[in-house]
Amino acid sequence: MDGGYPVTFKDPNTGHVVNKDLIPDQIYGIEYLTDDGPRYRFYLVEADRGTEPKTSTQDRKSKARMEAMYEAGLEGLKKKLGLKAPVIGPGGQLVYY
Repeated sequence: MDGGYPVTFKDPNTGHVVNKDLIPDQIYGIEYLTDDGPRYRFYLVEADRGTEPKTSTQDRKSKARMEAMYEAGLEGLKKKLGLKAPVIGPGGQLVYY
């Protein structure tokens, strides 16, 4: 993916509306072979080595901010990448068909 996907969202840490680029650490897909033909599912990965705080009052990445970014921008990112199959965001909590 060249560049990120611009997302406008409300930062849960500060309450401010901010613009950031949504750039997953990794994207991978799995092909499932079925009697009706192949099916696909894509996963977006965010790698955290335990260094990100749950929340932060500073202008830095936090788990809460990342969840808000994916909530606001996942559908647009999916379109930018041309994915028509289900996409599962970090943590498996965000599923879009």
